[in-house]
Amino acid sequence: MKKIPLSIVLMVGAKFILGQNIFLPSNPQSSGPGYFVGVNMNAPPSIFPLEINPGGSSGGCIGIPSGGFLGMTGSTITYRKLLETSWNTTVGDYIALYTPGQSGSNGVNGQEKMRITMNGRFSLGAGTDPKAKLEVHSNETFGINVGDKMLLTRISGDAGNNSNISNRFMQITWLTRYGSGSNGWYNSTNLVDGISIDNSFLDPTSSNVNDRPLTWWSRDPSWDIQTWGNSGKTYMALNQGKLLLTENAPSSGTKARLQVEENVAYNGAVPTKAFVVRTDHSANWAYGIVADVNKDKTFALKVIHRDFNGPGQSQETFGVYGDGQTIISTKTPDFNTTGAEPAFLIQDATITNGSNNVFFKVFKSGKTIIGDKTTWNVHNNALLSVDGKITCREAVITQQTWADFVFDKNYQLIPLNDLEAFYKSNHHLPNIPSACEVEENCNDLGKTDALLLQKIEELTLYLVDQNKLMQEQKKKISDLEKKVTELEATR
Repeated sequence: MKKIPLSIVLMVGAKFILGQNIFLPSNPQSSGPGYFVGVNMNAPPSIFPLEINPGGSSGGCIGIPSGGFLGMTGSTITYRKLLETSWNTTVGDYIALYTPGQSGSNGVNGQEKMRITMNGRFSLGAGTDPKAKLEVHSNETFGINVGDKMLLTRISGDAGNNSNISNRFMQITWLTRYGSGSNGWYNSTNLVDGISIDNSFLDPTSSNVNDRPLTWWSRDPSWDIQTWGNSGKTYMALNQGKLLLTENAPSSGTKARLQVEENVAYNGAVPTKAFVVRTDHSANWAYGIVADVNKDKTFALKVIHRDFNGPGQSQETFGVYGDGQTIISTKTPDFNTTGAEPAFLIQDATITNGSNNVFFKVFKSGKTIIGDKTTWNVHNNALLSVDGKITCREAVITQQTWADFVFDKNYQLIPLNDLEAFYKSNHHLPNIPSACEVEENCNDLGKTDALLLQKIEELTLYLVDQNKLMQEQKKKISDLEKKVTELEATR
């Protein structure tokens, strides 16, 4: 019995089942018209070993050629690739999907749109040799005007709680143009990731901030700036390693490594805080904030009053330098870089009476000046200088010398006649500074107290001497009175 090939049986069966006109070649091992299998057509041309004509006309056929791909023919015998499979190639085994070419010979103008490689990598428009498990590339034309955008990816899922509310959540990636010109990515292009819901928040460049995506992340590789925000607000910007936390648009001129801005008005309930550091240390020598600087006159900490001198006119009001110098001021301090500088300074520029407006200085040596007077003549080396009244309940002055020497037996008092002549000539007691000297050199309280005690003790000695003289005189008077009485009795 002669054997019938299974392929012929299947095709004959398909002819009866599908009611199609199937052409079976007499010699399927040969090639050329009349030797290929055709469905709904007679003697297919020498393009596809199997050719299907869905419409029954002479063109627009789908076929599988010997090259290992699925193709489509037009009215001529040229074909265009649709699906291609290959193995043992220079790029490895793969399956590729094409869009048909418009014209020309045998698939030259077809464009590959998708490829799956032998190592499981998936390419969507990203070339014939993808480097990642999923590689996607858009070759659409990107506009060169400010506000132009290109949608790159969109991944979505329904976040609704029932069948009536879908709430399609979409993670979307765009290329956006913030600078006009045809210079490609440099100085003009951002990559923006964001979330859109249903048909809202779909336009990252819209002038209507409510149309912009939610919880977005923008990256500018030219300026090395990354920004994060929500809809029309920017909450954080990372500018070349400098972090800005704000509710305003990021400033490209940010100089601080960390800058925090707070623009929420105080509502009378809970005070707003721009920056808070809270630590719960369980051990000693733990720190909340550390400023590590390597220059004496580099600010480790600075406070600026933004509108101190009027709108937009800022003023440094507090600062700590790298050498520990601390400034509380309402004007920029004018330091003498060649002389001693205060370690702590408070000054006020609001007083315009011609003074230096410096009210508190503490130097590294411990020297402290309170008040506006900065020079104290011969007492510039004093550790504490106060230009003004001091009120206290108790003052203790340590004293190295005291006036006890007045009571030494060898101490010589100035004769009263000489003392009288001295104060009549000089208008002050001996060893007591004159008014001019006090005005020029100030009053040394400890020394003055010792001098005053010396004069009190000298006065005591004068009184004791006068008392002795009076006692002697009294005795002489008493003796004379007795002799007078005796003389009168003998008369």
